Amino acid sequence: MKKYQRMHLIFIRQYLKQIMEYKADFLVGVVGVFLTQGLNMLFLNILFQHIPLLDGWSFHQVAFIYGFSLIPKGIDHLFFDNLWALGQHLIRKGEFDKYLTRPISPLFHILVETFQIDALGELLVG
Repeated sequence: MKKYQRMHLIFIRQYLKQIMEYKADFLVGVVGVFLTQGLNMLFLNILFQHIPLLDGWSFHQVAFIYGFSLIPKGIDHLFFDNLWALGQHLIRKGEFDKYLTRPISPLFHILVETFQIDALGELLVG
């Protein structure tokens, strides 16, 4: 288990190096993540400034539900987002073989190969 945890950290470090190679693109992506979450909260705020209660729900209750719903979404993006590539790209295009020839679990390798920055914004707001 410790072997896989250590490897996961190595994969995250390598992926961050890869996406930070173009610093401007990385910064625009990070700003975009925070802008998206900020605009979502701003939308809720503006909505509840004009409508004090929405079918009995106050701003704080809806914001809590919104934040609470972002936690599983962020966990999914953080750890399991690359599973979508399994059927869509890896198997159809014949790229799954490279995972089968490596000395680690193919599922583990697919899961930790990418790291979604937007998941951190979702978890932070959640």
